[in-house]
Amino acid sequence: GADLWLDLEVRPLRDAGGKVRGFVYIGVDITERVAEQARVRLQWLALPVGVLVHAPDGVIVDSNREAERLLGCTREALVGHRLPDAGWRFLRGDLTLCQPAELPAERTLRDRMPLIGEVLGLRLEDGGLRWLLVNSHLQIGMGGAVTEVLVTLADITGRFEATRARPVAVA
Repeated sequence: GADLWLDLEVRPLRDAGGKVRGFVYIGVDITERVAEQARVRLQWLALPVGVLVHAPDGVIVDSNREAERLLGCTREALVGHRLPDAGWRFLRGDLTLCQPAELPAERTLRDRMPLIGEVLGLRLEDGGLRWLLVNSHLQIGMGGAVTEVLVTLADITGRFEATRARPVAVA
């Protein structure tokens, strides 16, 4: 009753005249590899931080559930789109609008440098703000070309607002 996954190769058997008389099937058991891929995908979906994967052109090619929750949208609203084109309004810590070209994935793609610890506010539909700690990293292929940018998002709203609310001591 267990699943069995096979990687099959089918080759024709030909007679002396070249006519196909049958087939040879060569199968390799890849059940464990498929199971490992499923485990990795489950771990990816269950991460406590949001993750977005961008292609070299900035288009989002994958997201996990936490990224969807933090951004308040579905996977379908993310995958196939560039974050700057999706209508989200991101703010800097001083509450000024973060221009699309200044979003972490865009800067990492442009400058070919990772960004660590960027703080961005996301204006929510109800008018509130969600503060995100954002990191972005490049994946470079063997030929030196960018293959993707991985962006992580962590909700730091409570911590960020608590530090902004503290009165500043004047000496």
